[in-house]
Amino acid sequence: MAQLRSRKRLTLFVFFLMVVSVLVIALWQYHQMVVAVYDGASASVYRRMLRPFSSAPDTIGQRPIRIALLQSVTSDGEPAVGDGLVRQWEQVLTQQGFGVRRIAAVQSRADLAGFNLVIVPGAVGLSDTELTMIKDFVARGNGVIMSWAAGTRDQAGGWREPWLLRHIAGIELDMSATDDESERPMTVEFDAQSPFATGLEPGVDLSLTRFDRPLTARVLESRTRVAGARGDAFTSWREYDEQRRPRPMRERAMIVHGDYLAGRFAWMGFTVASGTAAPEQQAAFQQVIRNAVVWTTRQPITVKPHWPETVGSAFTLAWRISRAEDVDDRLPALARAYRIPLTSYVAPDMLRESGELVRSLATTGPVALLLSADSSGAAGAPPSLTALRSWREQLAAVNRGAPIGCLIGIEAGTEWLDRLVEAGYDYVARPDSAHGLPRLLRTHRRVPVFVRVHELWEFPDTPIEVGPTDSTSLLRLFDSSYETGALLHLSLSSARIDDAVLQALDDLFARIRRRRVWTAHTADVLDFYRVWGHLRVSSDYPTPHRYVVQVSNTGTRPADDFNVMIRLASAHRTLDITPTTLGTPAVHAVTEDGITWRFDIPRIPAGKNFIYHVYRH
Repeated sequence: MAQLRSRKRLTLFVFFLMVVSVLVIALWQYHQMVVAVYDGASASVYRRMLRPFSSAPDTIGQRPIRIALLQSVTSDGEPAVGDGLVRQWEQVLTQQGFGVRRIAAVQSRADLAGFNLVIVPGAVGLSDTELTMIKDFVARGNGVIMSWAAGTRDQAGGWREPWLLRHIAGIELDMSATDDESERPMTVEFDAQSPFATGLEPGVDLSLTRFDRPLTARVLESRTRVAGARGDAFTSWREYDEQRRPRPMRERAMIVHGDYLAGRFAWMGFTVASGTAAPEQQAAFQQVIRNAVVWTTRQPITVKPHWPETVGSAFTLAWRISRAEDVDDRLPALARAYRIPLTSYVAPDMLRESGELVRSLATTGPVALLLSADSSGAAGAPPSLTALRSWREQLAAVNRGAPIGCLIGIEAGTEWLDRLVEAGYDYVARPDSAHGLPRLLRTHRRVPVFVRVHELWEFPDTPIEVGPTDSTSLLRLFDSSYETGALLHLSLSSARIDDAVLQALDDLFARIRRRRVWTAHTADVLDFYRVWGHLRVSSDYPTPHRYVVQVSNTGTRPADDFNVMIRLASAHRTLDITPTTLGTPAVHAVTEDGITWRFDIPRIPAGKNFIYHVYRH
């Protein structure tokens, strides 16, 4: 009898736990639903009140994106290869939440009726009729996304003039772009101002597998904009010779977009199979594809500018000092004359032996640590945690609260980065001829109850070590950086400063003065970006005339003076931006052309979401 009572009690206890779990889930679902209703969701939310566990998306009134995925019978000349490309596109688009339907051919307008976007995924062979119908489809106000060598062969497999890419996209393929059989991945660097860079982590480049033979193109028409170009990645600065200096983006384009009559187009010089397997690369790859779909279908896009709105790119100058006797006062004097801030990387021995000199260097800019093979541990291992912490404390006393960083002059793996994170450093610079935006590295360290996140920012450092240094090479390097709206973090050895170097820098500074460039300390750039790793701007389209902009600060620090850029499909005279959540400040939108609008938020507290409804008139 006692055993029976115990069994009944256990059964009742389990039943009670199940009921409590169901109630908790239901209450959470209703809470989410109430928030959605308050934020202006459509009427279908009310119908879901009777189905609290339903996860069906709210699509009432949502602006549709209807995608046709063309699988021509002549795709790539091999049906199996063409089918594989189409299946990969289907998988990527489905993961992004887009509706897509495969079509076998385009013989008339009826085949594309009901779609507003057609994707031509590496369909090398297309018939004359298909080319004509795609052109007509885009000219009538729709979108097209093309990849690789689309349309360069006819239905019989013979080469033709690249009609599709030249006439719609205004580009000419560079078929020699993949002659390099190096095992290193080919990189794509982004124009920081392009809508295709929306949502990407700062400083990220796409890495492409060379065996998929990605292509570059030369842009022939002014209506075509370059969103991404082939990056010239080198294993050392010595490879950066006259033959391999960066060409303008329009001569090495890998992602382009623009307008063709009433429609829009995008082209990528690679297929969806070209991305490397790293998780962050896959996320970036899918984000670029999503941006291409949203842009070509004329959806509003919300972005946050990478730099203050008055500038187009950023420039930082640093010098590396191994010995006190190598300090040349002519460089600080030249930098001061042009008001160029100067960061000093000093060797660890100087902190102990030349304290007065280090303190004087701090008057011209931040002082950071210079680590080389001499300061590393056994077999290239990073210095001990005790040493790194001691050096950091000495630098903190000199810099008076400025972020503490270092430059690593040797190949340094993840062990170095982990050690720097543990020692509390704020940023690291490593020799890299690829210039971009600061890259954020996060290390998650689990402790009881909560997760502590420490961040380490990485600057791509472009060292000048070999001579003779001429003005032409520096100006070309700067022009390439300025063209992409990127950060050029330039450093040089104090022991190599001579008249030729100073003259080259003089010419460079004169050009910088004439451009819209933010000249700042590395610490200034870091301080500007520290909170940006936690800021997210997203948009949704609940009705054809209204869409939602959400700005989120997921960090632990408030963000001040934040501005949001909204790119619309067509010009509008007015734009009403209405806050919909408690505590969200009202904003006033400004515009120059009716297409790109800006509104400012003076402060976003930590952990806060601001939601706005945007109405176009």
